[in-house]
Amino acid sequence: AGDDGAACGDGPVCEETGTPITFRFGVDAFQYCGWRIADAAQYERLVQRVRRSQHWPCRVRMVREHDFYIPFAIPLWGLVEDDHAHIDNHINFVFHADAGKIIGAAAYVVRDRFQYATPGV
Repeated sequence: AGDDGAACGDGPVCEETGTPITFRFGVDAFQYCGWRIADAAQYERLVQRVRRSQHWPCRVRMVREHDFYIPFAIPLWGLVEDDHAHIDNHINFVFHADAGKIIGAAAYVVRDRFQYATPGV
């Protein structure tokens, strides 16, 4: 077990731990990672990702021993209004492995939970 070497650019950083999101290899479980929108610049990046004008690039290490990575992106879905947004906060991550190596990764939104979003929340 342990973290898999995931890296996701400028986030998400989990509010509970203050560290970037990580995944445990071979563990099928629910994981919670609350995101705080600290300022207007971070809110604007979130809005651009919901509008699909930016993507949230990530990568995950294939094996612990080497710096070979599988790329994937975190999708965001929601409704952007004039002064706030409603962001779906239920994202599933899928990692495909073969013989102890990660050979594929994906993330997808499950449209069932929305969070009010504005700077400072």
